[in-house]
Amino acid sequence: MAAAAGLTGPTEGNDECSAWADYNNDGFLDVYIANDTWVGPLAGPHKLYLNSGNSNHWLKITLTGTTSNRLGIGAKIRVTTGGLTQFREMG
Repeated sequence: MAAAAGLTGPTEGNDECSAWADYNNDGFLDVYIANDTWVGPLAGPHKLYLNSGNSNHWLKITLTGTTSNRLGIGAKIRVTTGGLTQFREMG
């Protein structure tokens, strides 16, 4: 699976955890993998794999709530273009 996802490379230690986020703000999720090759709270080496994506376009929406819900949790976003509709809910 790692090779199919393009996540192959030099490996050392045990991959303890990973996190997916849009690190470079290009609309595509990147993955960060933390290793524990040596002892210590910041053991490594750690790896950041940037997703080069494709030619699709993307839309970034920043939600701002009111006094009791500053992050807009529960907000429902529906975007329609070209006869297609996409829906997301902030969780």
